[in-house]
Amino acid sequence: MEKIKAWLDSEDPDYHEGLILLAKNTKNRILVQNLNRRTHHKKLKYELQKIYDRNVTSSKIVKANKKQAKEDQIFILTPKTKAEDVNPSKKLKIKVVVNKKEVDYNDLPSSLKKIYDNTVEAYKIMRTMHEKLKLMSKAPDTQRAALVEQLTKLDDTIRGNWETIDKWDGTPDEPKNDSNDSSGDNKGADDKGGNSDPGIDAKRIGTNRKYITSNKTKLAKLIEAKDAKADALRDKVQQRVDELRKADVGFEEDTVTELKQLGIKFE
Repeated sequence: MEKIKAWLDSEDPDYHEGLILLAKNTKNRILVQNLNRRTHHKKLKYELQKIYDRNVTSSKIVKANKKQAKEDQIFILTPKTKAEDVNPSKKLKIKVVVNKKEVDYNDLPSSLKKIYDNTVEAYKIMRTMHEKLKLMSKAPDTQRAALVEQLTKLDDTIRGNWETIDKWDGTPDEPKNDSNDSSGDNKGADDKGGNSDPGIDAKRIGTNRKYITSNKTKLAKLIEAKDAKADALRDKVQQRVDELRKADVGFEEDTVTELKQLGIKFE
């Protein structure tokens, strides 16, 4: 299309060159033959312009469709989003806006990235817990109360994180002062990001899930090879599983079966 555009923009386009371009971009052989037999500059320019315009329009439609398809795979989180309404099949995204301009995740300061990630993970966990709560309609009130308490803590975490995100004015992180590192007063809170409760840390839960998933295959191979390292890795996976179960984070039945086969206990 660039050659056609250059030909159309030329002050004195070569007729024969334009005819070659037309022949390459149309299936209408009769039209090409007629324009070859009889020179007709205006007709040739009209046909090439039509081809060019059609191609540009088609490209715009394709790009628009691709953009829409990409957007359809994203679920935008807002301070008003309820965890139970989150679509688990879509990628969760927080739209951070400063001075009416959306800020790309990679441009966020490291401290805000932690809060961003923590918030997204908290929504995922709350969504899972809401589904679990629906299945506990006949469970004892004590069991349901424990889950509701965890949901409340996560909800507090999310609301606190949103306040921090909304207050950000676009300034980068301040340089760390090494002289203050020894105090340790706020270090734990900074590592977690936002107002996470130490007992129910959304980021920690997400890290544990990822660790278990990424090490299942490795553990299976070590067991099959009768490698002594299998026991150490099994213990580490067990610790992560125990920590998640203590936080009352559920596991898929297939995952439980697979982990039990690797020697992980769920008692």
